[in-house]
Amino acid sequence: TLTSLLYSFSPLVWQYATTPEVFALNNLFVSLLLGIYVKVLTAPDDHAALRWTRLGVLCGGIAVGNQHTIVIFLVPIAIDVIFSLRRRLVQTPAELLLWIA
Repeated sequence: TLTSLLYSFSPLVWQYATTPEVFALNNLFVSLLLGIYVKVLTAPDDHAALRWTRLGVLCGGIAVGNQHTIVIFLVPIAIDVIFSLRRRLVQTPAELLLWIA
């Protein structure tokens, strides 16, 4: 998507991504999670949004294992996704428990 591409190829992010720094993988995860977030918001139905959300939860867990400061980025996204999928999550509370696990 355009947003993740603009972030990925911005000069400052590109500078840190091409030098041997520990934050390059963190930048990859931010770009990946931002792209997944846009896919969740633009999904045609709740089923497709849940599939993208599961992928986002997996990537978010791996990203937190890499750099814990990504939590600052993940918390607002998680709140928005949970709020936008609240009707589906009320019908299947096991899905939310799967995300937390």
